Amino acid sequence: MKKILLILNGARPPLHVISSAIEIAKADNALLYAMFLVPVRNKPAFAYPYINDLAMTGALMPEMDRMAEQEDQQETNDIIRFFGDACTEANVSFKISPVVDISFDELIHHSAFSDLIIADAKARFPETPSMPITISLSDLLADAHCPVLLLQQEIKQPGQVILTYDGDFSSIHAIKMFSYVFPEWRLLPTSLLSVSTGKDAQLEYEEHLKDWLARHFDRLTMELLKGKPKKELVKAVQSKGPETIVVMGAYGRTAVSRLFRRSFSDSIINETAAALFIAHERINI
Repeated sequence: MKKILLILNGARPPLHVISSAIEIAKADNALLYAMFLVPVRNKPAFAYPYINDLAMTGALMPEMDRMAEQEDQQETNDIIRFFGDACTEANVSFKISPVVDISFDELIHHSAFSDLIIADAKARFPETPSMPITISLSDLLADAHCPVLLLQQEIKQPGQVILTYDGDFSSIHAIKMFSYVFPEWRLLPTSLLSVSTGKDAQLEYEEHLKDWLARHFDRLTMELLKGKPKKELVKAVQSKGPETIVVMGAYGRTAVSRLFRRSFSDSIINETAAALFIAHERINI
C-alpha cells in the first residue's frame, strides 16, 4: 500500500486534482495524505495611489484582511469536508494534515516519507506565515524526495504512457520509479520516445533497455525521432491525446541537460493536456 501526498492550495484547489488523486489511491488501496495550504493575508491586496487617503485605507485594511482570512478559512473548511466525504464514499483511506501553516522544509520532509506527490500542474502554492515566499513547482521538483505527478485535468487511469529517454541515467531512474509506483499500469500502451539530431543515430544502451523494459511494460513500443528534441517530443505528446502520462527525469548529469528538462516540462504543461510524472535523481554538482 502506497502513501500519496496530496498538496493543495487550501482555499481554491482544482477539483480535478482531488478526484484524480482519489481514483489513483483507490486503484492501489493507497493512503491519501492531504495537505491544504491556506494563504497568508498580512499584505495589502493593492497599492493605493492617493497618499492623503492612506490613513483611511490603513484603518480599513485590518478589517478587510480579517474578512478575507475568514473567507479563505470557510472555503478551506468546505473543500476539506468535500474531500473527506469523497474519500469515504470511494472507500479510500485518508488523512488530513492538521497543519495549514507549513514551511517549505517541512513540506520536503513529508516527501521523504511518501511514495508519490500529486499536485496541480498549474499551481503556485500560496504564501503562509511559515512559508512567506510563494513556492513554484520547480522548487518542489528540485527538492522532493519522491516522484511528483502533475495533473492538468481529471485522469482516473491514463490511456497511454510516454517514457522519455535521452540516454541519461536520470531518465532511466524516472522510468524505474514510474514502474515501481504504478505496477498496475504495466498493461497500458506505452511508448519509449527518444530524439536524435544525427543522421545515423541509435538508442544508447538499446539492448539493455529492451531487456529491462520488457519485464515492466507489456505493451511497449520504442521510437527514435529525428529533429529538435523539445519540438519533436511535444509534437509526439500532442498526437497521443489528453489522457496521456509523460515520464521524465528531473535532472541529468550536465547543466545543459538540466535546463533542457526544465524547459521540456514547461512545454508539456503549457502546450499539451498530458499529465507529467517526474522523478528527481539527486546528483552532486
